Amino acid sequence: ITKAKKRRRNKNNNKSVNIISFMKDTHISKKFIPLKTKKNQLRCHYCKLPMLRSNYARHLKTHLKSFNSSNKIKKEKKKNESYIEQISISDSPIGYIDQKDSAKKEQYDKLVQYLLGSDGQKLLARYGRRTWYGGVTDSADKKVFNSNWGINTTKYISPLKYPSTNVIKQALALYQSSIRKPVHVVFCLDYSGSMYGDRMNDLTNAMDYILSSRAEQDLLQFSNDDIVDVIPFSSSYNLVWHSESSEQLAQVLEKIKDRSPGGGTALFPSIEKALELLKNADRNAYNTSIVVMTDGEGNIGNYSDLKKYYKKLGMDIPVYSIKFGASDERQLKQISSLTNGKVFDGTTSLIDAFMEVRGYN
Repeated sequence: ITKAKKRRRNKNNNKSVNIISFMKDTHISKKFIPLKTKKNQLRCHYCKLPMLRSNYARHLKTHLKSFNSSNKIKKEKKKNESYIEQISISDSPIGYIDQKDSAKKEQYDKLVQYLLGSDGQKLLARYGRRTWYGGVTDSADKKVFNSNWGINTTKYISPLKYPSTNVIKQALALYQSSIRKPVHVVFCLDYSGSMYGDRMNDLTNAMDYILSSRAEQDLLQFSNDDIVDVIPFSSSYNLVWHSESSEQLAQVLEKIKDRSPGGGTALFPSIEKALELLKNADRNAYNTSIVVMTDGEGNIGNYSDLKKYYKKLGMDIPVYSIKFGASDERQLKQISSLTNGKVFDGTTSLIDAFMEVRGYN
């Protein structure tokens, strides 16, 4: 009987105001959120009295009179408004890179003229851009610049300071080496006879940059969480150099430099081999891709076999090709179209081409 009475009493008490909602409505600070004691019991953070959980909001109302007389509610409300008024300013200037195209320059000038005119400024303001000096105006659209969201267009903007360039660079380097999702990438490097001489030197210099600590200066370095495989192909394509750490990567780089070119160009079979390496990769843990660096036309294997194998896998693994020398761009474009990849021109600089590849990867 006692338990039944208690349940009925608690049920009636539960009709009282929700604690958090009540505190929000009256702008009472979070420091008055009650202390937990026993199960279903709380202790008032203001007067330290114990009570049932369901009675707390009602009990807190008894303190309202003293709160009002001491002006505590107003102070707490002002403190909250001060906090939400701290904002971050995004300044997005528009610029034009002049490539001596007078028609495009004319279009750009018209765009700037419109955006700076009264119609353009009204359009920007309609989408929530502050177009007034200091961000202050009395005529802002209250539906767009809603005060309930902490927006106050009657006060000068007090911006937060952005970190220094050095801090941002360190943060980006930390992201690249420790935070971003790891990659499992397979390089297919052309060691056919046509690579002899300057082309081989260009290839090894590019890989020396890509796989060494020098890549850190452009935030392109691999981390110890990445997996890098290299398939050197010519007439053969079954050799694989594997690395999962900076030490192993350095060993792979030495093998790349020591190998000599010679033989045919097994372009398509080498890509099949790369797909075979990646088919069992953990796609949730790694971003997977293949990078092909070649100067010639594939003359061992054929595109049809590669297409059948890729379709059979049923996996989205992009193949990015970097062409230099007399590469057959038609073949490379077929491969990129099949795999949702892209062809990059490394004729001028293989390193610049690889920087673009890493952006996609």
